[in-house]
This record gives sequence, structure tokens and C-alpha cells, in this order.
Amino acid sequence: MHFKTPLSKLLLLVFAILSYSSFSQTEPKEEEVFIVVEQMPEYPGGTEARNKFISDSLIYPPQAIDKGVEGRVYVHFVIEKDGSISNVEVLRGIGSGCDEEAVRVVSLFPKWNPGIQKGKEVGVSYNLPIQFKLLSVLDKAPEYPGGELAMYKYIGQNIIYPSNAIENGIEGTVVVAFTVMPNGDISNIKVIRSIETSLDNEAKRLIENMPAWNPGIINEQAIKTTYKLPITFKNERKKKKKKRKRKK
Repeated sequence: MHFKTPLSKLLLLVFAILSYSSFSQTEPKEEEVFIVVEQMPEYPGGTEARNKFISDSLIYPPQAIDKGVEGRVYVHFVIEKDGSISNVEVLRGIGSGCDEEAVRVVSLFPKWNPGIQKGKEVGVSYNLPIQFKLLSVLDKAPEYPGGELAMYKYIGQNIIYPSNAIENGIEGTVVVAFTVMPNGDISNIKVIRSIETSLDNEAKRLIENMPAWNPGIINEQAIKTTYKLPITFKNERKKKKKKRKRKK
């Protein structure tokens, strides 16, 4: 005995099969990431240029300096077929802010020359150790030109107490960490002890506008060093108000 299937149902069935087939063919395939390829990816300019980039970009975390933390942070990332960096993560860390700093620096890498497999550019998995090494002894510490007295004179003459902080009686000490480069330039300015946003920004402004320092020296070589500087804000209006109250 034969049953006739309506033509409309047959058409719907054929359409469904064709739609599924079309979807399956157009669904994007996940790109394969290789571990070893015929031509491994390379940082533009080679290993020496890569190490210089890391050295110039790395900011030794102040908490790691305080705790004497040093060692290697092993970072894993993928160099995509267009040379860009993705999927940055720490494989083995040392803590105290070093892990996050290693990830930050690797994420800043420019595009690499990608890996090649069978004549085609491919994504490659890559591991890289980032070295954190404290300099135990400086032959000469970095110094503001003219010395400490000249530095505090500069701060005293150039500091601008934010009006909102004066009105609200806000005062205290902002601690700023920054890097003195081998040529004496100041870079990588960070507030490591904050009071209030306007005071923090004023402390950073003072550091940014400083003249070039005399760099730190080891074995007669100028080196990059991290420096911490406290900048104190004293609210004179607050003191005057207290004196008036006492007189009453």
C-alpha cells in the first residue's frame, strides 16, 4: 500500500536539507596553532631588539622591590599568522606584581614576523621567560641635577595645590615611582601611594616636568633605575582655621 506525501512537505524537507548542508559548509574552521614550524616566528630586528624592547618597557613593581622579589616569569602567548600577539598568560610566576607586569610588556609587543609552515603563514604557540633582576649595588644612584636640595627647591617653586583639595582640607603625602632612563629622561610615572585624584595628578605633573636626571651608574655604565619620591601637600588654610578656633 502506498501513501502519497504532499508536495509542499517534500519541498520543505529538501529546503531543510539544503539549508543544513549550506550552513555546514560555510561554518568557519578554527585556525590551527602550531608548536613547531619550518620557520619559527621572529621579533622584528631579532632577539637583541626584542630584549631591548623588554628592557626599555619593563617597570619593576615597587612592591617587588620592597620585598626583594626577583626571578623569571614564564609567559605563554600566540603569535598569529598576521604577526599580532594574542592569548597572553602566565605559565609560572613569582608574584608581587611581576606576573602582571610581564603580561603587560608582552601585550605591548609590535607585530612579529609570523611562523611559516609549507609556505604559508600560520599561528604559533610561544613561551618566553621575562627576567626580573634587582640591582644590589649601584656605584652611583640616580640624582636630580644639583642634588636633593635643588630637587626640593624645584618642587617648592612649582607645586600647585589643587583648589578643591584646599577647600576640602585634604593634605598628605603622595608617593610616586618612576624610571630614570640611561640618558636621564623620566618615564613610567606611577602613583604607588594615593591621597586624592587631584593631588595624585599634581604630583605626577611635577615629576613629568622635571629636567633630565643624572642616571644611576654601575661599572661606569649608565643604567635604567626605578626611583620612589614622596611629595607632601600641607594645607595651610586648614591650619589657619584651627588657629582661629583656638582663639575663640
